[in-house]
Amino acid sequence: AYEAASGKAKWHRSASDEDKEGSQDVGFLAAPVPYGSLLLVPITDGGTIWLYGLDSKDGSTVWKAYLCDEPAGGCNPWSPVGISIDGRDAYVLCGTGVVFAVDAVSGAIRWAVRYKREQKPNMTMRNYNNMTMMDVEGWDDDVVIPYGKTLVVMASDSNEMIWLDRRTGAFGNGLSPRISPFGQAANYVLGTKGPSLFVAGRNIVRRYDIPSSKLIWEREIEDSLGRGVLTEDALYIPVKNSVLKLDQENKGRELSQVGVQLTTEDPVGNLFSDGEKLWVAGAGRVYAMTNLEHRMAMLQEKIAAGDGEAQLNRMRLYAKEKKFEEMLADLRGSYQLFKASLTPDQSADKFFSALAELKLSQDNPSLVLELLAEEFVTAASLPPLGKEMVARRNDLLSSSLSVIRQKKMKGLTAQVLGIAPLLEPEYLQHAAAQTLDATYRGEEDLPALKEAVAGGSVLAQLISVGPLSKAAPKDVKDSLAKFLESKDDRLKLSAARALTNAGERSTLPVFLKLLESENARVRVRAHQSLRSLSGQQITFSSDGKPEERVKAIDAWKAWINKDGQTAKLTIPLSESDVPLGRTLITSHVHSLIIELDANHKERWRMQIANGNPWGCQGLPNGNRLVAITSQSAVIEYNEEGKEVWKKDRLPSSPWGVQRLANGNTLIACADTHQILEVSPDGTTATFQIAGRPMSAQRLENGNTLVALQTSNKVVEVDKANKVVWEARNMNGPCSATRLENGNTLIVQMYTGQVVEVDAAGKTSVWTAQIPLVSPCNAQRLPNGNTLIADNNGVHEVDPTGKEIRWQHKQNNSSGVSQF
Repeated sequence: AYEAASGKAKWHRSASDEDKEGSQDVGFLAAPVPYGSLLLVPITDGGTIWLYGLDSKDGSTVWKAYLCDEPAGGCNPWSPVGISIDGRDAYVLCGTGVVFAVDAVSGAIRWAVRYKREQKPNMTMRNYNNMTMMDVEGWDDDVVIPYGKTLVVMASDSNEMIWLDRRTGAFGNGLSPRISPFGQAANYVLGTKGPSLFVAGRNIVRRYDIPSSKLIWEREIEDSLGRGVLTEDALYIPVKNSVLKLDQENKGRELSQVGVQLTTEDPVGNLFSDGEKLWVAGAGRVYAMTNLEHRMAMLQEKIAAGDGEAQLNRMRLYAKEKKFEEMLADLRGSYQLFKASLTPDQSADKFFSALAELKLSQDNPSLVLELLAEEFVTAASLPPLGKEMVARRNDLLSSSLSVIRQKKMKGLTAQVLGIAPLLEPEYLQHAAAQTLDATYRGEEDLPALKEAVAGGSVLAQLISVGPLSKAAPKDVKDSLAKFLESKDDRLKLSAARALTNAGERSTLPVFLKLLESENARVRVRAHQSLRSLSGQQITFSSDGKPEERVKAIDAWKAWINKDGQTAKLTIPLSESDVPLGRTLITSHVHSLIIELDANHKERWRMQIANGNPWGCQGLPNGNRLVAITSQSAVIEYNEEGKEVWKKDRLPSSPWGVQRLANGNTLIACADTHQILEVSPDGTTATFQIAGRPMSAQRLENGNTLVALQTSNKVVEVDKANKVVWEARNMNGPCSATRLENGNTLIVQMYTGQVVEVDAAGKTSVWTAQIPLVSPCNAQRLPNGNTLIADNNGVHEVDPTGKEIRWQHKQNNSSGVSQF
């Protein structure tokens, strides 16, 4: 009990008078109902059902009345006990096949009447604990309504509306069926008005006369995905995204039907009324409903007073009405209001959340680039953001650039160049350069690229050099040559790669010099460039000490001096993203996530409390995406190990996980035979596939490669969920990856094998020949080696499959990702 004015606790008590607090078979069956100075509350104690009369001042027991024992087959577990009080009579209905009349003053039982229960054996739980469990069917709630001399009973274990004599409990005017002969079922009570009783279901509304028990009228309705409400003047029923208003008297005649503009895409929900307005209990939110004009006027008043949340709400309404310009104006306006009242990080959090909620990265990625440039590049005052908000902004940039490339959107050179000052992370620079290539539409974009290269912004130059050299290879040699003397090694590297692709050999010494750069990523990229051009397999440790790199540098110098002017060079150089040189490992049994550096030394680890990490993926921005099976969740951790994104309450444990180019996340839920694609805001698309899918990989053609463990095969399904390719006779496949050569790498857990099958899916062309206990995951590396996560550790196997190049002995390794 709490003091209503202050919320201060006054007293509390357990369900039993005895010392049974914490016992699993003792508890309250419904909320207490006030009666004078008493509180009437039903209690179960070891399967026995009681009605207690408690003193409302201190919670002490005044009286208790034994009602019945729970039936052998059980009760409806979801319906609370129904109690109605009229005068000093309390009527109790507890879903046990009996209705009770109790003296509310003394607790004496006046009468008890049995009715026929609607039940059938639960075949799933049959013979549990040596007794047959029963499934009951009936009304959604246990409701008993006294009116005059009549008592109307609607029980959670009966498909009838039962009419009793209140004085004796005798059956009165018979029974009214809950389900009509045509299958239309009423499920809940709307309420009473005078002698009229209104009930409803998903497809039906009915009115009864209580004294005579006669059905007055019945009206069929569209599917109602929530409960209606009875008011003084009408019946209001939610129907999808609208509310239907029905006449109480004239056969439920439709008075009006009004569309409802919620701020989400959910159906309306359950309706309530406070006598003045309708309220909606929806999915995760409560709404007070009024007409749209009034709502807009109220929001405008709040916006004028500086309320940013009000402007966000108006933005949502405009979005639902597809008023794009008004929506966009409110998005911008709300951010200005937030900046005036919140910290830079708080206001940016609101702004980024709104962008995600509107799904602009997926639907209008060029607009996201414009908005981010507007607020964080060209604004009069640029807010200083913390590391977390910068990471969120980077994620928006990355996903938007990916969608632009995926959709091959042309003519966005200006928008991409506009966000260049925000592209400090190297993975974003590569993404932006690739996007400029993809959006290039011809000579009309050349001036913008040339201006960016000639300008003073290093980041703009970095992302423009490569695309410009491809667009106008004959015209840019002189303009790019000056960058070979740049003090910025990143720019020097970009120019050297561009000129090399244009046929220049004079860049080879530049790559050699960059092997000594202070920037580790530049060293990696320079070495990759030399190896790709020459085909020479000279080993180089980019993260090693300078003295350790001398031998490799000397070897490259010797090759350049001897063959650099005559050797055949392989061009163009690949523009794919530079790996970070890290290896992510999950250990399912030990609840561990471990990350190794380029020298295979541990650089980070995390113990997952109550978690069993299985599948994992390292992301270009350094984050780690991990499937946690015991939590039915997929979580993304940043560099510091902080959770930055999570999708929990999955339909079952996730085993395989892949972050897609459009920012969505592909998840394999084996136990429910589902593949999920989850957007950054948590919206989920699902398709079913039998056979316990343990991993899923989205392919470049839009199809999905799935390892089906219990079906012993790997399949490729198209967008219509039709199998277009398969590899049969695999022994418990738990991981499958399509390789660049068209073959497929498959991990067979049951026989401890990792194999590569040809494009036809029939012939094994490669097998790991090292001893494996129970392999779970494998990855083909750019150097031709294969990385395998096995029960006795992680192994990197050479291209022959026979020699282990290195290994990390972490028992029960289940996932591995080098990135």
